[in-house]
Amino acid sequence: MISIISFIFHLFIAREKELSYEKPEEFIEFQLDFCQNQVSFLIISFNLSFYIKEKSNLKSQAAKLLEILIDHIDGSLTITSYGIFSILEDNLFKLSNEISPEAEDKIVISLDFLSILSYSISRREDLRGAVEDVFMKNMSYFSSREIPHYLRSKVFLFYGLYMDCLFVEPEKNEIYLKILEDLIQGERLHSKSVELQALDSLNELVFNENFQSRNIANLERILLLFLEDLNSKKHEMYFEALEQVIKFYFEISKNEKIMVFTLEELIKKLEDLENMKVSEICLKILMENLISEKINQWKLNEYVGEFNKRLVIAFNSEKKENLKFLDERILTLLTNMIPFQLNQEIFIEIVKIHVTRYRKLEENMVRFINNFFFYNCQNANVYESLTMVIKNLIFFEI
Repeated sequence: MISIISFIFHLFIAREKELSYEKPEEFIEFQLDFCQNQVSFLIISFNLSFYIKEKSNLKSQAAKLLEILIDHIDGSLTITSYGIFSILEDNLFKLSNEISPEAEDKIVISLDFLSILSYSISRREDLRGAVEDVFMKNMSYFSSREIPHYLRSKVFLFYGLYMDCLFVEPEKNEIYLKILEDLIQGERLHSKSVELQALDSLNELVFNENFQSRNIANLERILLLFLEDLNSKKHEMYFEALEQVIKFYFEISKNEKIMVFTLEELIKKLEDLENMKVSEICLKILMENLISEKINQWKLNEYVGEFNKRLVIAFNSEKKENLKFLDERILTLLTNMIPFQLNQEIFIEIVKIHVTRYRKLEENMVRFINNFFFYNCQNANVYESLTMVIKNLIFFEI
């Protein structure tokens, strides 16, 4: 029966490879469903004379059959798992010596089996140990950039299903961190299907209930990996995971330099945003942290001037999908900065940008002006001088 299931899995390899390149979103959706719910629909091959049109396709039915066998036949999980480990190791060894499409296909099928059985295997200490042994012996291959993209996406799926229960011992910490790094840098492989699977698995790990407690000593290193080359990151799933890591790190950290660096990188990201969802996540993180209580608590007052300058650049950017939405939130951030010596030059520049852009004073700008005057214009001469500047701006621009 296991041989029949393997044969069915093999039938789908060619079509899945095509799908991973042509329609990566559908490929990832199918791949995730295949090892969880088994309700996807996928045409096996354009070369076959028939199509699978039922709600559940042949591969999903085979996956269900495998789960039934494992659940109802004593010893079947042990025999099947160790058989898979043996096939996986043999073919990984073969690939280390020669290029072999046949060996790659067998590795893909083995990873399919492990993905379907992840729930059962992860509950067995002996099987978890066997999985670790296989991957520890072959980490150089699994981390290699030479792996075909289709196979890489299978490896990343495996990581998302297993890594919350593998390599938990302190001496294996570096392996765990290397796998996290590979997922964080998934988009560098220039494959949409690999990037999407990396992001899905990364979120599985970061939002796992044990992630923070497991990584207290690693959070700074993980955060810096996330922030590396942040400006090139485009997908909202990446920023959702980053938001969670920042939340964990800021709860325990007393390293103000890393905290400042994090906030500055997020503000820089606001200067040239194309994705509205990414914009919202960045602004949410900033608005939760750039508030009086936290600025005082973390002793970030001396850095506020630099934050203000970068926020002005972001405010002045025209490269936004929803300009008004972002302007309102960036202006809210700047309003929060007013008690921390937002200087007159920046204040005037913000007002000028606003009235030039909208040809009127929006409600949030009126609030910004009033707050600035409240904190900075106790001196009558300063008040009159700034009032005149604002009147002139409005007169000439509106």
